[in-house]
Amino acid sequence: MNVGELISSYGYWALFALVAAESLGVPLPGETALIVAGTYAGTTHRLNPWLIFAVAAAAAIIGDNIGFWIGDKGGYRLARRYGARVRLDERKLKTARYLFDRHGIYVVFFGRFVSVLRTYAAFLAGTSRMRWRKFLPANAAGGIVWAAIYTAASYLAGKTLQRASGTIDLVLAGAAIVAIIAVFLLVRRQAGRLADRAEAAYPGPLDGDDEPDRRGDSSSGDSTVLSLYQDKLWRRDAMIHHVQLACPAGSEPALREFYGGVLGLAELQKPPVLAARGGCWFSGRGIELHLGVEQDFRPARKAHPGLLVEGLDGWASRLRDAGYPVLFDDDFPGMRRFYTQDPNGNRLEFLERVE
Repeated sequence: MNVGELISSYGYWALFALVAAESLGVPLPGETALIVAGTYAGTTHRLNPWLIFAVAAAAAIIGDNIGFWIGDKGGYRLARRYGARVRLDERKLKTARYLFDRHGIYVVFFGRFVSVLRTYAAFLAGTSRMRWRKFLPANAAGGIVWAAIYTAASYLAGKTLQRASGTIDLVLAGAAIVAIIAVFLLVRRQAGRLADRAEAAYPGPLDGDDEPDRRGDSSSGDSTVLSLYQDKLWRRDAMIHHVQLACPAGSEPALREFYGGVLGLAELQKPPVLAARGGCWFSGRGIELHLGVEQDFRPARKAHPGLLVEGLDGWASRLRDAGYPVLFDDDFPGMRRFYTQDPNGNRLEFLERVE
């Protein structure tokens, strides 16, 4: 039985169940059910669009709050154990966590309109210990606006389809389908970029323990309490903003050619007070590098940034073609990697996970 048959047979109950389940964290077609219900109401008038809106909004809010509670109580421990059963893998968790850590309540509100976040944002809000009094208003507003927009749009589309006839209507319908496909492809492309940034921000498995590690020497009570407090702060708030490298005065053109031209990073505009000191900043794919002028410059031969990439051999070829050294090293289990250096001799490491 498909979504259309469920809506025509069970009406509001089917809509409530599918929307609530999707909001709860089960990858069911809740949004599709809302669109089908609205279209069905517009073409048959057997469902009331106002009731569709109310049911969808209530289901979204209730389902999200249950998901929030599950995330708060079980969190990443539950996701790691059972996530594969509902297609919730590490990559999706990292993408949602990356957005949630940076934008908080905005993710809760706008996540209602993005497929992956619509399913998991509430769960991650609970997992990240977001305060419920901040979560609820953003969640309720998102659910109500989402239900209103999709109900109205699908209902009006249903009425239009009922009256549509002739070549002009077919052309318009075809154009709409093309537009929908284009938007879908764009969203998928952006989702891939966000996943890459999330991987760079959270390399390796996520630290998903819901409770701090209480193991340790019971005789060192004060240090244990401090360790728990520090662990909690790191897990919630801390993230590396950028990596600082040194450079000699006057080397900015060569750095722009290397980091911008060879590595493809975008140059960031420095604040005026900092731009007067020289150097340059670059960013891209979750990486931010600041190169600052050092008077008695010496290249960093040991300390270096490690850049997690895909297509390691392609990066090696690009650097060699540009005249930079590439030295492979196989001593890191689970990783392929090589070392290179920037125009000033600063060491850089490129890594790729071994599948």
